[in-house]
Amino acid sequence: PGRPGNGTAKSVEKFFYPSEEVEYLCDDGFVLFGDRRRTCQENGIWSGGLPECRYNMALKKTTSQSETLWSYNAELAVDGDGNTCSFTPQSDVQRWWQVHLEGSPHVGSVAITMSPGSYQHFTIFVVELLEGNKAMYKPCSKFEGRFQDQKILFKCNEEEGHSGQFVYIRDDREDKEYFGLCEVEVFEHKGHPGCGEPEQPIYGLVKTTKGNAYYSCIPGYILKGNASRTCSWGGWDGQVPECVEVQCDHPSSTKDGFIEVSNFKGSYVYGSRATYHCNPGFILWGNATRLCNAQGKWTGETPQCQPIACGDPITFPHASVAMLNGSTVWKAVAQYTCIHGYNRIAGK
Repeated sequence: PGRPGNGTAKSVEKFFYPSEEVEYLCDDGFVLFGDRRRTCQENGIWSGGLPECRYNMALKKTTSQSETLWSYNAELAVDGDGNTCSFTPQSDVQRWWQVHLEGSPHVGSVAITMSPGSYQHFTIFVVELLEGNKAMYKPCSKFEGRFQDQKILFKCNEEEGHSGQFVYIRDDREDKEYFGLCEVEVFEHKGHPGCGEPEQPIYGLVKTTKGNAYYSCIPGYILKGNASRTCSWGGWDGQVPECVEVQCDHPSSTKDGFIEVSNFKGSYVYGSRATYHCNPGFILWGNATRLCNAQGKWTGETPQCQPIACGDPITFPHASVAMLNGSTVWKAVAQYTCIHGYNRIAGK
């Protein structure tokens, strides 16, 4: 089923059967994007796609907020637990929360976890520090409405992103409300997550080297799809190829003969054996056996059935011989007659 970079496939199985599942987990500090579970299907292909594990730049970083309600401090929004939340109290003070990122990364998206069903109105900024104790607040994304899901991913600046040292979230509601954030996750714009191990097709092999994956099939199967894939942003490019069972055409027949085929599975597959036989009176010239090879071709050439020829009959002194059917092949008859003055010796 493959393995995402900075993650694992939670399974000890080497072979999977239809309806069996695999679950993916990310290493500490990384967040899963994509399918957490995938199912082995009847066609031998995994459902969905290989997920990614992206680094959360906000995890356990330094935080602050406008005010703190009781013990619900700002760091609870970056502790990696979506069930613990930071809160600011109801007050006339402008409510905000921020996290200090390492360096000045290019922020591409921000995921926010809140209580579902609550009305929210906030703006996300990326803050860049300037000379002279100044700062530039770059609008990243806005939201107004009810949080239908517990967690929403916001693309920053219409996926163009912004560079800065802080992510700042401002509560824009006019009423005095509690402002709570259960988790804030920050991801780099097109940060390379690492591709991990690509999926291996059934009956196939995959070898990875220098960011490329090369596919091949075991004998008896041919590759359908891309023979190679490249690790790029978003994971391995293209689709996982398939290994399709090799099939040969019907073996060519021979005149005055017939064919017996072993290992026939409704079609002529790799390893099928065609054995040629001749009708009575004929002898086989060529290969008696041909095999369906790994390239989907029959080995050797089609043999021929040649008539059995006895050649001219022997002659005897004082006798003549006549071929009654005018040939010397199988079932031909040679008749001997003694010349005048000679008789055939009885029994000879």
